[in-house]
Amino acid sequence: MVDFDSFEGKLVLSEVRGCDHAHPGEFEAVDYVLMSALSRRHLGDCISATSHSCSAAPPRPVNVLDVGSGRGGSLAHVASSLGSQLGAAAGVDLDSRSVEYSNRKYGPQAHFFACNACDTAALRNAVGQILDLKGGSRFDLVYMLTSFYAMRDQDSVLRGVYDLCDNGAVLCIMDFSDPLNGPHLEGRWNPIRPKFITSELEEAGWKNVRIEDLTAKFEEWYRQLWGKIQSKKAQLVSRFGEKWYNGLVRVYGDDLLLQYQNGFIGGVLVTAIKA
Repeated sequence: MVDFDSFEGKLVLSEVRGCDHAHPGEFEAVDYVLMSALSRRHLGDCISATSHSCSAAPPRPVNVLDVGSGRGGSLAHVASSLGSQLGAAAGVDLDSRSVEYSNRKYGPQAHFFACNACDTAALRNAVGQILDLKGGSRFDLVYMLTSFYAMRDQDSVLRGVYDLCDNGAVLCIMDFSDPLNGPHLEGRWNPIRPKFITSELEEAGWKNVRIEDLTAKFEEWYRQLWGKIQSKKAQLVSRFGEKWYNGLVRVYGDDLLLQYQNGFIGGVLVTAIKA
């Protein structure tokens, strides 16, 4: 059995995609999330402001946290896109080998830490290496790209990142969804349940929750990925062997696309504000 959440699995997917992204949509998805976040950030600033003068305030650097940063390509793209608007850029991932790779390739533009995001103390200690938390520094944007579904204690993650954010900060979660809103299961497959995610976020302190259905985009992105898998068969088999290629076929050809076709899986972008 192959595991596409492992270091080796992410390497295989990066070869398929031609970039260091372990989520559907690659650069298009990152840009979509970033634009959604920036459009809501002004709203968050106004909600948390003590006066009505927030629109006249000069923009300040944006501190960004990527939770489940994988091979680092997404955070590096966000950092480049923000340019002079970027403050601190931090990524956390459970896989220490992915973190080592990310720091080697994308540091010092962004900083990556091996950390279980479900452990709020460990998360705080990790990002505290680049943000002066005791001095009041906080994140303005936190995002997760198809990583939230695999987190075993999602409530702790939502509370943990909330505590690390400044007032007006925006949280973006682009992930798989369960259109049937079934019960959460033990293990690494707990997609977002649209019926319950608002209350789950609000219990962690988040406000102004918005849910955008991206099922059509997710299905399109995975069809594009399946096309790349087929077109690169010889290259993938030569580098990684039949075992990994057959795993790609099983997961992304036989299983995932069928789940989308039958309406068992969806995709969403959830945004919320710390107010």
